[in-house]
Amino acid sequence: MPIAAGFYDRYDAVLMKWPVPHEPADLPGRFGVTHVNVCGADGGSPVVLLPGGRSTSAGWYANVGALAPVHRVYAVDILGDAGRSVPGGDPVASRDDIVAWLDGVLDGLGVGATALGGHSYGGWIAARYAIARPERVSSLVLVDPTDTFSATPLDFRLRGIPLFLGRDPGRFRRFRQWETGGRPVDPEFLDLWAGPFGGPRAGRFVWPKVPRPAGLARLTMPVLVFAAGQSRQNKAAALAGAARKLPDARVVELADATHFTVPQDRPDEINPVLADFLAHAADRE
Repeated sequence: MPIAAGFYDRYDAVLMKWPVPHEPADLPGRFGVTHVNVCGADGGSPVVLLPGGRSTSAGWYANVGALAPVHRVYAVDILGDAGRSVPGGDPVASRDDIVAWLDGVLDGLGVGATALGGHSYGGWIAARYAIARPERVSSLVLVDPTDTFSATPLDFRLRGIPLFLGRDPGRFRRFRQWETGGRPVDPEFLDLWAGPFGGPRAGRFVWPKVPRPAGLARLTMPVLVFAAGQSRQNKAAALAGAARKLPDARVVELADATHFTVPQDRPDEINPVLADFLAHAADRE
């Protein structure tokens, strides 16, 4: 499937919102070529960021500026999702494949252990990777992660069914409006997130599944969890309660935020906490 008309223009329009200089990197590997947007301090401690579904690495525009003075930031386009990554070679068809893909990304970046962060589906990937490779994750940041501490409610799943059916161009906008309660959103980011992207895919969509308690028990590194109080993707109390059971967790509840209003729309609440957490986590290494 070819890339949808105008997708790269929409992607670049959001990337232009980054407040710091950045450079692209394309990493060939077993599953294809992974695109990464890189910024921040040369020699700074690494931070790898995974976006939520359809958000692309460009969607971290409200957060990278707070990290760049101290950290080397690597924002990744998830292979097979919207972005500039191009699947090829072996298909990504299982949770083990996702771990192997991210192994290759870190190896390609020359990163051994790193702070790893993710929002939504990217948060689930980050947590799964930290469970499988705890020695490579020095600290973990999860922004209202999907199916990580609690299961997605049934009403969210049912509302999401039309997203996978048909070609109605407005279905993603309506879904986002429902989840956010009509809260305002950056129009250029909405155009990117809700618009068609097409492009080649490899494998099948790997559906997130809540890890078993024995898996979560492997998350012994410092963990920062943001729980969106009005999220329809998660039940905030269940997510926060489960996250607090981790050995070394800091949980921040964003009372008025929804799943799709973070992390872009809460930078004044998220960024100071994020920067402080990463600084203290680095001091403990």
